[in-house]
Amino acid sequence: YNLKTGTSFSPYMFLGSGIFFTNFALDERQSRENPEVRKQKINAGMGLYGGIGGAYEINDRLSLFIEGLYMIRKAEAETIYVDNSPATAFSVNLNSFSLLIGINYTH
Repeated sequence: YNLKTGTSFSPYMFLGSGIFFTNFALDERQSRENPEVRKQKINAGMGLYGGIGGAYEINDRLSLFIEGLYMIRKAEAETIYVDNSPATAFSVNLNSFSLLIGINYTH
């Protein structure tokens, strides 16, 4: 939702959903401590996100923006072992906050 202010600055709010794909690699330290673990896999799935932001219009084609985005996502994950023994499943909380700053250019 864009709140037109009649000036070059426009604050806005947004809300949405999407399918998220997440990958994690084990770092060297963790691999040495757990040599039986080959990798950990997180299943893709739906997440919700929302936030607020603002855009400053420099001209008809160029604007600067800043926005804060909060994502809510819980997922199933599994630890896969080197010897291919049955994977250990567990739940992970992938909630996160992001601050985005950028430039929009419209051709």
